[in-house]
Amino acid sequence: LMGDPEQEYFVDGMHEALITRLSRIGALKIISRTSVMRYKETTKSLPEIARELGVDAIIEGSVFHTGDQVRITAQLIHGTTDEHLWVESYDRDLRDVLALQSEVARAIAREIKITVTPEEEARLTRARPVDPEVYELYLKGRHHLNKVTEDGLKKSIEYFNQALEKDSDFALAYLGLAESYLSTGFRGGSSGEILSRFRASALKAIELDDTFGETHRLLGMVKLYQDQDPSGAEIELKRALELNPNSASAHDVYSNVLVTMGQLDEAVVEQERAIKLDPLSHYFNCNGGFSYYFARRYDQAIEQAQKTTELFGPACAYEGLAIGMAYNQKGVYGNAIAELEKSRALSRNNTRIMAEIGYAYALSGQANKAYKIVEELKELATRKFLAPYLMAPIYIALGDKDEAFRLLEKAYEQRSIWLLWANIDPRVDPLRDDPRFQDLLRRIAFPKKPSL
Repeated sequence: LMGDPEQEYFVDGMHEALITRLSRIGALKIISRTSVMRYKETTKSLPEIARELGVDAIIEGSVFHTGDQVRITAQLIHGTTDEHLWVESYDRDLRDVLALQSEVARAIAREIKITVTPEEEARLTRARPVDPEVYELYLKGRHHLNKVTEDGLKKSIEYFNQALEKDSDFALAYLGLAESYLSTGFRGGSSGEILSRFRASALKAIELDDTFGETHRLLGMVKLYQDQDPSGAEIELKRALELNPNSASAHDVYSNVLVTMGQLDEAVVEQERAIKLDPLSHYFNCNGGFSYYFARRYDQAIEQAQKTTELFGPACAYEGLAIGMAYNQKGVYGNAIAELEKSRALSRNNTRIMAEIGYAYALSGQANKAYKIVEELKELATRKFLAPYLMAPIYIALGDKDEAFRLLEKAYEQRSIWLLWANIDPRVDPLRDDPRFQDLLRRIAFPKKPSL
């Protein structure tokens, strides 16, 4: 209502906070911010939006902020009929904004007559006063964090640190700082210093307030990808989903955890939940193709990847990679190579895609072309890092198991993240009965043996 572009950070922050509060109520299905924000400037009708998101109702609201005062108006609208079911306005001092967000969430839950458990009620009512200046610094930090750019991440870290300088016990700022450090680490190759700062921030957030599901999700990601500890990651992800059952991101990471543990059908279910909660997320839809692939449901992998391309266009090369990988396992090598070559062009020689092309040539009996890809990859490796695990399937398909094991051992020495998938990757099936492979799996110490 303010009509001030400079206040966009505040409006978006309140929007995201209300989604987060509602997401903590297990009886509700709440669509994630990523999908909802696509309708920020839309001219579509509410029934159209409800149909596209697969929801029964929409919460529409506005915020007015002046000085240390804030007014939130929220209304509940029936998705099919556009009928306004309930509306209420709340005026509060900005110091009480966290309690206000919880109050609105509880009012909506009461209006649609769903059950809020005592544990959820306790988490919703737990909100301490916050200095208005601290909260605005926090919202500015989240605003820049959500841009997911290098400059945005730097600014988000600055704002979160400024908030903590004024209030060193503000758990939300530590959570925001942890998210910023983790995104920075993954974008820049997971530097040890950045991840160390991430851990410290996440652990401090949990020490101050253990009710943030997102903190446990972030810790789960590091336990999986950095510590290569699927069992530890599973503990964190289960806690994350207990606290926030509507977190599409937590369902997505938990799906990856379950894949590495060989619980493939359960992994597919988790990935499908992520997509339902965030249906317009390119990332989750793309991951859906890979979850079907590892579950060896190749037709569904192809169907999901094609659907993703239809939804978002050929903006990401990984849809084609998922399709190509599935076609390789189905033995339809011509289709695989065609899809993978298109993805290679889109990605400008992504090494993972190139390695899959080499694998396809090797499988189809075109050894000369496979070796040519190998030489191209080796040349690229002189300029940027090439994970040795990616090359191993090419040599497996060429029948050179000794070279494949040499590459797998090199991956083990490097503590390569790709080894997390060695126990379920169909491309390494020809090695499974080899004592050397069983020894490798033993040393990696997978928590459970998958049934393939």
